[in-house]
Amino acid sequence: MNEGGDDVVMHVRGVNDSLSPAALNSGPTEFECDNFVGRCMLLHRPAWSYDDGELHDLAQAHYPYKEHFHGRKRLWEWRIQGHFKRRPGPLYCGVELEKYVPVNFATRTLMRGIIPLVQGALQCKQIRHEIGKEDDPSLRPTVVAPIWAADNTLIHEDPSAAPNIADISLPAGYSRKAARHFWDDVWNGGGPTFDASLPIFTFAIWGPAQLLDLRAWSLRKLPLMWGRNLSLEPFVGKQPVHAVIYETLGDTEADHHQSQKVYVMDVRVMPTSLWSSYTMGEETSALSLESVDCENPMIRRSPSSDSFCSA
Repeated sequence: MNEGGDDVVMHVRGVNDSLSPAALNSGPTEFECDNFVGRCMLLHRPAWSYDDGELHDLAQAHYPYKEHFHGRKRLWEWRIQGHFKRRPGPLYCGVELEKYVPVNFATRTLMRGIIPLVQGALQCKQIRHEIGKEDDPSLRPTVVAPIWAADNTLIHEDPSAAPNIADISLPAGYSRKAARHFWDDVWNGGGPTFDASLPIFTFAIWGPAQLLDLRAWSLRKLPLMWGRNLSLEPFVGKQPVHAVIYETLGDTEADHHQSQKVYVMDVRVMPTSLWSSYTMGEETSALSLESVDCENPMIRRSPSSDSFCSA
């Protein structure tokens, strides 16, 4: 029974695009990115605990961070802590792919149904969904939200007062409403000075964690699928998903091209079962869904009006 993280391969990007291996529930991994120095970790409960059922064997009924997860719907929680190197511009957090993945009509329809679920989980309608463009590698597929949509944001001017992100639970910080007010003030020139490695920011993100099972690489119990699980491969292909926080330069309403991104965090995540095929260079193609008509035409890219989901 796997309680650790050896069913998921993770690498944290650092200086000069170096990659540091990380594992679920294994403690913080230190990193330095384009505009951030800090540490991050991913907590993830084992599959047998998802419905909070107890095993008859008490030795197997305990797992890392059970005190934090038990009785809650979330399957995982990202924790990030550190300081910005300079005052950041508009920030987004979410997921990003390395390459464009063609999707058929049915998969695109499912995407349109899943985005409102993510909006509801994050309590944020400003979700930006970009399918990408086959002939433009600088425009990566993304699903991101403003940084103020993080579930818990803590800000400390005194580093000694910042919590240890490896603790079982973190203290409550800013609500989304308070965080939005704080970041709007920062982006308008107010807020802290961002000098001398201060302040210390701590983010905890779990909003869509009841929908996304990283261990099984699937979307879990989707209402629009009558409670069935759905593999991620039709949406992401056989490639890693990057958990990212990045700053955008220039017009935030325009497409987020790679040249306009300044990364705060970038963690590459992929199930072990797909890692070997990825490292051997297999094509990043999408799989067809068993429940859809695979004869539908491939969608090259959603129009800009469809990429910004605000319904």
